[in-house]
Amino acid sequence: MGPDPPAFKEKDGGQEAAQGAGGCRPSDFQHLWRMDVFRRLTVNQRRALAPTFSRRQLPAGAILVRSGQVLDDAYYVLRGRMKAVLEDARGREHICNWVNAYEYFANHLPYHLVPVVYTLVVTEPVTCLVQGREALLAMFAAHPHMKDFFYHRTIERLLGGYHMLSAATSDHVRIAADTGHVPPPVRAALDYITLHLKAPITLKSTADAVGIDRARLSHLFRRHTGGTFREFLVRQRIETAKELMRRRDVNVSEAAYRTGFNAPSHFSRVFRRIEGISPSVFRKRHGKGM
Repeated sequence: MGPDPPAFKEKDGGQEAAQGAGGCRPSDFQHLWRMDVFRRLTVNQRRALAPTFSRRQLPAGAILVRSGQVLDDAYYVLRGRMKAVLEDARGREHICNWVNAYEYFANHLPYHLVPVVYTLVVTEPVTCLVQGREALLAMFAAHPHMKDFFYHRTIERLLGGYHMLSAATSDHVRIAADTGHVPPPVRAALDYITLHLKAPITLKSTADAVGIDRARLSHLFRRHTGGTFREFLVRQRIETAKELMRRRDVNVSEAAYRTGFNAPSHFSRVFRRIEGISPSVFRKRHGKGM
């Protein structure tokens, strides 16, 4: 790894983000700073973070990490696209996630790395901002809410990846040693959420469906995802809506209703809070044939 990142101390004056290292420009951070996790920082805190990023070009076909390896760096995509591919026991490939422009991708449980369950492939040339592990650790130490954010994101990807493999191969689901075994009630809850995403899902309705006490299911979700049931549900709805809006025939309102939001305005507020941009802008950038 490179040298340690600059210390996270606030600087005086100025409202624009400082220029990052390795050819970064202030405009590169325009959308990154709008993400909810970064928007909570002060202007000076964001300026202090900017030099910990470097700009990188990745050619189509490049493989950033293979299943079983560790993804050491975090990537914020400015242009281009990457895909996370799972391989089942029969050697068949399943795309479990797309990483598009203005998305932040890392695979860290705070303060240690987790082997990935997918292979991350660049499908079209990517321009991105890269943040090394030391910079991430310093960021977690300086801003504890970011530690929670990355924990939730990493657990969601681990659960989602293993859940997809389980559905494809009927194998038992096991999470990496750092996260422990995913109990049957959590797997059943994931199935229920997937099948009823359009419905008004609650912790109680899910607990009743899988035959477990509500408090017990809540405890298991916190233990195995690092967040609440509702946080996980909202994230799943947003991720599904993003996949729907990549299709030419699905507009914002339809994506909202098909993922359980009872009003497009509510969907837009939640989407912007999590992704940093409006759903209409996301659809315009990423919708096929748009």
